[in-house]
Amino acid sequence: MKSILIFGAGKSSSYLIDYLVNQASSHQWHLTIIDKYIDHVVQRYPNNQAVVTSNIDITISQNRDQLVAPADIVISLLPPDLHIIIAQACLLHGKHLITASYVSDAIKALDQAAKDKGIMLMCEMGLDPGIDHMSAMQIIDDLEEKGAVISSFKSHCGGLVAPESDTNPWHYKISWNPRNVVLAGQAGAQYLVDGKEIHVQYKDMFRNSPQIKVGDLPTLAYYPNRDSLSYQKIYDLRNLDTLVRTTLRYPAYNAAWQYIVDLDLTSEKDSFDTDKITYLQWLQLKLQTDDVPSFLKTICGDDAKSFELLDYLLLQNGENPIALNLTNSATIIQRILEDKWMMQATDKDMIVMQHEFEFTLNNTKKYLSSSLVVKGQDKIFTAMAKTVGLPMAILAKHLLTGEIKAIPGVQVPVQKSIYEPVLKELSTLGIVFEEKEE
Repeated sequence: MKSILIFGAGKSSSYLIDYLVNQASSHQWHLTIIDKYIDHVVQRYPNNQAVVTSNIDITISQNRDQLVAPADIVISLLPPDLHIIIAQACLLHGKHLITASYVSDAIKALDQAAKDKGIMLMCEMGLDPGIDHMSAMQIIDDLEEKGAVISSFKSHCGGLVAPESDTNPWHYKISWNPRNVVLAGQAGAQYLVDGKEIHVQYKDMFRNSPQIKVGDLPTLAYYPNRDSLSYQKIYDLRNLDTLVRTTLRYPAYNAAWQYIVDLDLTSEKDSFDTDKITYLQWLQLKLQTDDVPSFLKTICGDDAKSFELLDYLLLQNGENPIALNLTNSATIIQRILEDKWMMQATDKDMIVMQHEFEFTLNNTKKYLSSSLVVKGQDKIFTAMAKTVGLPMAILAKHLLTGEIKAIPGVQVPVQKSIYEPVLKELSTLGIVFEEKEE
């Protein structure tokens, strides 16, 4: 009997677990799910003989070894900094690993050891990164087979709230790890425009965000996402003039969030004793002013829309106690976001992705866009969970059935043998791109 081991059962796990529970039942596979908070999974699959759940402490190496050793394949949905200990256990016991997170330096250092062991450490197998890689490479390979010369590639993606569930002025609700929302952009970004490398620091990340139209959706805005330059080599696009990967939000969000950054409200380096103070008192201490509303109005100037958003986030309910003991601004504002941007039980989120290519074919310059819009069902079965989880689940199934052959080493899903079968199955599950060429 083949065995699948899943570490993590958080916000992005619902579709992945559901898919693999069904696969385990039909293939007589065994599924083990490990999470600190596992009750919701137990309740969802009562008395399922194919599923075993546990909240065992995976930071203890002996526990990890006992779990990884009998598994045929391992999937990690843990926070990114914990992937390395799972990868090391997989390396020790010769097991393939799948994650949705970016390739870290620590994981990258395991490349040769994984090749020597004959195991695959597949990273970036979620939505962004993940589906973006696979869908882009499918287009790139197709264009190049036709003889096209690609000069520009832009890839945009964002997890948003569906219009029918959009009930706050930020036009945003949290369907994934809220810590990532708070810290978004802090690593800075670098990308290529018209042959020139552009480097953006966190302090300017959300400033003057360009706008974009995707289908019939309202106008969106984007900010650059991490290191786009490294994907020249990954996508084997050496002669590009423009290469940029971005994150999508609504224009009002980016404009107002820039003030959050300017005011240093996402800092992890400061410290406050919040046991007996309110959110307003935290702002008074942080901003060194007794009159926070007037201070924010002065900062925003003529930008009334941004003040409206800041008022909603920071001033409404400002008299409520924080009660977090000793903590920092990033943690405080995360708690605010989790309250103000919380998805209700029946709320729907929305994933939007769009690739833009400029290329020359038969001496004619052309433009191609490929767009994806996916809506969630509710607070649990979100579009984010669907698009992050299903690529990993599908790859795991195909590896176990032998329909996909593992590629030893640290990998991202840009190989045709990986992306073709995964994208094909994703299309049957409602994850379908619409292409337009001009």
